[in-house]
Amino acid sequence: MTAAPILPGRHEWTVDDLGELPKDLPYELINGRLIVPSPTALHQEICVELLLALRVNCPPEFLVGIDPCSSPSGPGRSRSTCRR
Repeated sequence: MTAAPILPGRHEWTVDDLGELPKDLPYELINGRLIVPSPTALHQEICVELLLALRVNCPPEFLVGIDPCSSPSGPGRSRSTCRR
């Protein structure tokens, strides 16, 4: 299994920007948006297990959830969080 690449944060992509991407990363560039394939079933299963482990161990005044907008990898990538 390979690790997910960390992509440069951009709101709009150009053809010139694509040179910064890993050579083996499948992608599409549509109207300035970089589109990459969805995570695999294994990735999704691991995310659920992480969320459940956080929920069991999170203090009651906090909420455990998946926040796709605040991920350091950018929109479209989800991250489990424990927050108030």
